Amino acid sequence: MWDERIGFIQELASPGVSVRLTVIPLEEPQSDAYGSRHSFRALARSPERSGAGWFGVQASAYIRDIPKIIPGSPVDCRAVLQVPSPAMNPGGFDYREYLLGERVLALAGIQGVLGPAPRTACLSFRTLAIKVLAAVKTYMARALDSIFPREDAAVLKAVFLGDRGELPPEDSRDFRRSGFYRFVGICGFHVDLLFVLTEGSLRRLTRRPSFSRLAAILFAFSYGCLSGWPAGVLRAFVSGLLRSLAPALRRRYHSLVGLGASALVVTWAIPFPLRNTGFLLSFAGAAGAWLGRVYAEAAGRGMRSAGLAASSGNDLPIPGKHLPPVDYFTIGSCGQWTVRAHAKMGRLAVMLLRPVTMCLVLLPVMASCFTEVSLVSFVLSGVWGSLAALMVPVAAVTSFVPPLGALFGWLPHILLRGVRAVSKVVAGAPLASVTIPAPGILEIGAYWALLAVPLASGGILGAVRGDEDALEFFRRRRLMSAIRRIALLCSVGFLFLSAVLRVYALVPEVTFLYVGQGDCAVVRKGSGVMIVDTGTTSAFESHVLPYLKAKGITRIDLCVISHLHADHAGGLPALCAEMDVGLVAVTPGFRDKARTLIDGGGVLPENRIPPIIEFTPGLRHQWNGAVLDVFLPDPGSYGLSEPTNESSAGFCLDLGNLEVEFWGDLPADLIEAAMETYRPFLAPVPGTSRVVKVPHHGSVDAYVPELYERASGGVRLSRQSAASPGPEAQDEQVVETIFVVSVGANSYGHPSNVVEEAARRGGRLFRTDEAGAVTVKSAFGMVNVRTFLPVPGRRTNAPGRNSLKNHLETPSGGPE
Repeated sequence: MWDERIGFIQELASPGVSVRLTVIPLEEPQSDAYGSRHSFRALARSPERSGAGWFGVQASAYIRDIPKIIPGSPVDCRAVLQVPSPAMNPGGFDYREYLLGERVLALAGIQGVLGPAPRTACLSFRTLAIKVLAAVKTYMARALDSIFPREDAAVLKAVFLGDRGELPPEDSRDFRRSGFYRFVGICGFHVDLLFVLTEGSLRRLTRRPSFSRLAAILFAFSYGCLSGWPAGVLRAFVSGLLRSLAPALRRRYHSLVGLGASALVVTWAIPFPLRNTGFLLSFAGAAGAWLGRVYAEAAGRGMRSAGLAASSGNDLPIPGKHLPPVDYFTIGSCGQWTVRAHAKMGRLAVMLLRPVTMCLVLLPVMASCFTEVSLVSFVLSGVWGSLAALMVPVAAVTSFVPPLGALFGWLPHILLRGVRAVSKVVAGAPLASVTIPAPGILEIGAYWALLAVPLASGGILGAVRGDEDALEFFRRRRLMSAIRRIALLCSVGFLFLSAVLRVYALVPEVTFLYVGQGDCAVVRKGSGVMIVDTGTTSAFESHVLPYLKAKGITRIDLCVISHLHADHAGGLPALCAEMDVGLVAVTPGFRDKARTLIDGGGVLPENRIPPIIEFTPGLRHQWNGAVLDVFLPDPGSYGLSEPTNESSAGFCLDLGNLEVEFWGDLPADLIEAAMETYRPFLAPVPGTSRVVKVPHHGSVDAYVPELYERASGGVRLSRQSAASPGPEAQDEQVVETIFVVSVGANSYGHPSNVVEEAARRGGRLFRTDEAGAVTVKSAFGMVNVRTFLPVPGRRTNAPGRNSLKNHLETPSGGPE
């Protein structure tokens, strides 16, 4: 269903081409940062393709059309549709997935409103519901603004209405680092507590269970409508609905059944839920809570058994005889030593077992969804959920009943002040947020299997069944013991191997990151990490730094800057501030400028400024077993006042059976001269794969035919045998050449069609603006190219992000 809708939108979304749409605004338009356009959420449909149905859009319109845009009133308009851009590198923010989680499938730039749309019966009902909901949200927002101070009203709007646009930046940062936003706004755990709080309070007041359950359902449903039904809230509502209706239907509610039913509903309502952060966190937390409850019940039974044995001594308990309470119970014994614990400490441990287990289950999911994980949020998760569950009904009552708001508005005000104060203190605490490398699916599975090992223990499986003999019982126990040991051994071994592979690359690899119109490549060999260029400042912060954190990289051994243009060296100061950089290499004559750039006017401490060297032509630099040969630039070919393209570094990095050429933004004449001077180094070596970073983002000014014709059409290079130098004794080997263009949206026409055609004739061409991050590995005579985004027309082992593998088994001159 969602694939069909997205495919339909992709057909309509042509750059610069406007289409006719029927749009139903869902909210009041809000001015953007520049004030020229106003943005709002809306439902849209194409009148020519009405069978495709309605889809959500993030729309924007000019000021002249704002009076015609009324929530719930459908209008016909001309608009340019655009598919949101996805994440281009591992660890990057995925704007497309974020909008899909909000049920927004496209961006719509309204060019002009044509007039009201014709009404139908179905459209009238839909617009009526939207108008009522929009009116309630508008009234709620105005009531919150009139009762509470601006900062408190912004927090209540974020929790109650899902509107985080008015949150101050410092509050947003504190809520993120303290975990309040993630556990409340994303996971929806406060809705579970809201069900319990509302139903329990009304049951005590009215003594009517049916009325209490119905009121709790209606209140949670209203809250879900106002907040926009994110995945976490929808999961909590469906689970709470089933839990509330189970007694009326004379059925027993089971947590796993509730999770399964809510998963089906969320899958139908939200596009691609397995890639939705709210879905993953909400269900992982709910599953962790169930697992913690199972463990807590087993621990409680064990503690009661230990207490019973301590009370009765060595004798069996006498039926009907009252046993006095004991202060201590036995945990275990080792030889003549017996470990005993106080009963109150045991009960406290059992109470903490459930939230601790839930947090442990959530930890890898949070690490895979966020760049930073808030450790303090695990400790305060119950506090945040309880406060949010208490704030929602109090804020609702004080907003819809003005006299009560005037009398009791101080209560949510105190709660909000406390939440903001605690968040600020917690966010500034040491280790409040830590960077954890993003685990893969197999790593998360092994980690969860390790947590689930106690499920096969005797304390959870129980004792002998009524219809089970002793022999069968002991067989079952031995089988469970074997399963525990195998699962424990496999999980620990896999996690240990994964940890080793994160810090040590078994085979050399080079990853060309997408940084827009700029350059950045990360090279790994063994335990060493080298980075070539950093992109612009904004590109480094939004693309490069999240990638390094997701991969668990904390130290850069060598940073090579081809030249000091902003699209190549803009992120160098941030790199030195965030990472431990061992050495920085620049072109001759720019060492002082590079140090000034890194220092940033005295902002960076002296101990954070790495040593800086200059790469001169003919220099051979040894790095972690790899050889780096510098060809350019010639110090006399450029001026030293300002960096130019002529001052770019050109070098070849020999990683063993993989050679990588970097040419920076060098012009064609200098590349031709270097290829003539260093022809022995640049000639293809039989049995060695070659990767060429296309010069100057594919500009025609840097086009050198020989650069692409060295292995044109997959030519077979001959290597004569020393024993038989004749032409009949030749060992033929195929040299595979991979060309990578680091390019983004630009007005220069990069890459040039001439360069693209030459690169495709000479080997395989990959563009970072199409494929995202491009990772090349070479081992055992084979080259493996993995792109972050699927590339149409290329051979893949498994389609989809992070699993695209292009094995270059066809001749390099074959069809793309």
